[in-house]
Amino acid sequence: FSPAENICSVVFLKNNEYLLSISADYLVQLWNIKTGKEIDSIVCDGRPSSISFTKDDNIFAIGNWNSTITLYSWNP
Repeated sequence: FSPAENICSVVFLKNNEYLLSISADYLVQLWNIKTGKEIDSIVCDGRPSSISFTKDDNIFAIGNWNSTITLYSWNP
């Protein structure tokens, strides 16, 4: 695992098969736990500070430093 900037938050999902990280460079990265390799990434609308998933792991919310919350849909 090698995020580009300081990590703001991480969350495990899909029965601990994946890890989602958000970092200070606005990057959201999805990682495969077993391989340690990045699967996908997106750039946030604001500088992220926290992350939370729905119980089915398909929708997540990112709280940003600019006082906004952004919803994303991601189904690994």
